[in-house]
Amino acid sequence: MTKFDVIIVGAGPAGSTCARLLAQSGFKVLLLEKTRFPREKPCGGLLSGKALASISTPLPARLILGKVNGMRMVAKDGDLQAESGHLPGRAVLVDRSQFDWWMIERACQAGAVYRDHSEVVGVANGSEKATVYLTTGALVTKWIVGADGAA
Repeated sequence: MTKFDVIIVGAGPAGSTCARLLAQSGFKVLLLEKTRFPREKPCGGLLSGKALASISTPLPARLILGKVNGMRMVAKDGDLQAESGHLPGRAVLVDRSQFDWWMIERACQAGAVYRDHSEVVGVANGSEKATVYLTTGALVTKWIVGADGAA
C-alpha cells in the first residue's frame, strides 16, 4: 500500500491546485473526491484575471466558453445593483466540470494520485499522524488538507 505524506479532501480547483503544487515539491499526495468526475457543477464559471494568473499556464481554448469585459448585476425587481465597465486583468467563463477535470489531470501529471467516489466521513489528528476515515475504510497520513468547500 502506498503511503502518502498529504491527503487532500476535495478535488475542486483549490484541492487540485494544492495537490499539484505539493506533488511538484516532492510530496506524495492523494487527492480525494466524494463524487465521480467529471461531474456537473452548478456554478457561473467565471475566472478572474487573478484566478487565471494563479493557474500558471494558459487555459486550453477548448475550456473557454467566453471572455468577459465587464459586468452588471441587476436585482429581481430590475434595480441596478452593481456595474463595472471592465474587469481587472482578463476574465473568462468556463464549464466547471471540464475545467475541474483539467485541473485534476494537471495534479496527476505532477505526481498526485487521484481517487474519486471516496467520501470522507471523518478525520482524526494525532501528534505524529492523521487519519482520514472513508465510507470504505481509513487512511493514515502526515497531513490532511480540507478543500471540500464545506464550512
